[in-house]
Amino acid sequence: MVVALPLIAALFMLRKLYPMLLDYRETRALVAKYRKDVDDDDVSDTSELLPYMQKTINERIRDKKRNDLETIVLRQAQLTAFQNQINPHFLYNTLDSVRGDVISNGLTDTAEMIEALSKFFRYSLSSSTNVISFREELENVNNYMKIMEYRFGKRISLNTVSDDYHEILEYQLPKLTLQPLVENAIKYGLENRKSGGSITIRFLHSDTHVSISVEDNGIGIDPQSLKQINSGIQGTVQSTSSDFSRSSGVALRNVSERIRLLFGPEYGIHINSIVGHGTEVIVNLPPLDLAG
Repeated sequence: MVVALPLIAALFMLRKLYPMLLDYRETRALVAKYRKDVDDDDVSDTSELLPYMQKTINERIRDKKRNDLETIVLRQAQLTAFQNQINPHFLYNTLDSVRGDVISNGLTDTAEMIEALSKFFRYSLSSSTNVISFREELENVNNYMKIMEYRFGKRISLNTVSDDYHEILEYQLPKLTLQPLVENAIKYGLENRKSGGSITIRFLHSDTHVSISVEDNGIGIDPQSLKQINSGIQGTVQSTSSDFSRSSGVALRNVSERIRLLFGPEYGIHINSIVGHGTEVIVNLPPLDLAG
């Protein structure tokens, strides 16, 4: 078989452009298939071979997009199946009954925690919409913190900061965006603090974007782990190791994927952290107002 230098160069470029779709063995197999189809051992002429290869590559791309979509649909189906395993009304009614018994015994603090827990489950298990207002998301975060206060007491506090707080309350974001970030801050940064733990949610917005910062004063993340987590969030590495799976990166990546799926690849989250000083998770969103 005669292969001219222009063909070699073209194959090299195609493999550079599509490394995950066309490896060396596939390239050779594709050339062999082309030779068989055209019944020609001499493939020095690239004018017909390259369109042939490009067609195959385009088919691979379409298949990959279809597989990605099927994966997303499967994940949603799995989530729905999990939600349906719990009868929400049974759960709410049980919690309300327990709360009534607790109130009758004068345990008001416990009753408030149970009420917050009931509201938290109602919000989390409701499947009415995937996009909600900042106001609703913050209410859910506050309910979550009431539950955590029952566990940690006054060791961890939550603060919300914004120059235009009331103006952005009707902006929209994916449901369950902020609560997982607050939960991560507690679990990985603040859980072992004896006192003085703090989580601050800051809102900044302009005509082109909204930025939400969830910052804690916890233990921080070392530079190597931080780089790995950010790469996993952006999807630039395959983060399948057991160490990574047990880290905070999994929940953060899921939040970022939902944001990109709903609003586009230019949005998502990024993490800044300094060991011994704390961690900041920045959420970037479009400025979409539910109030119109």
